[in-house]
Amino acid sequence: MNLQVKPALIIIGTLLIGIVLGALMARTLADSRYRRIDNMIRPDMLSIRLIKIIEPLEADQREAVTAIVEETASKVRNLTRETRFEMHAVMDSMFAELQPLLTDRQKARLEKHIGDRRARAERMGRPMKHERMGRGRRR
Repeated sequence: MNLQVKPALIIIGTLLIGIVLGALMARTLADSRYRRIDNMIRPDMLSIRLIKIIEPLEADQREAVTAIVEETASKVRNLTRETRFEMHAVMDSMFAELQPLLTDRQKARLEKHIGDRRARAERMGRPMKHERMGRGRRR
């Protein structure tokens, strides 16, 4: 092999390996970040985090703090559920209004976008919010 070609191939190969490894690491870091964020917004995490922050000193204080925090977490969970339900109802209404206005290509693009979101949510180990509530889209 020519003396000039060999170093060029080595450099190009090293560069390609670096690009592939960098892309894989970026994906892994993004996935772990998404999982961490998802865990932070779980309803029971509110209770757990606040109790850790407060660090109740005695058992009776722990019981009182836990009761208040869990009651509030339950209210937040209910508000989130209601708001999510209303938001999806509004979005479903918008999609229904758009259907007669869209071309077949636009409808297909919209369905692909919705399908991509659903697939991303499933990859992260959680169904889309309206599907968790038993409101899966019917086709």
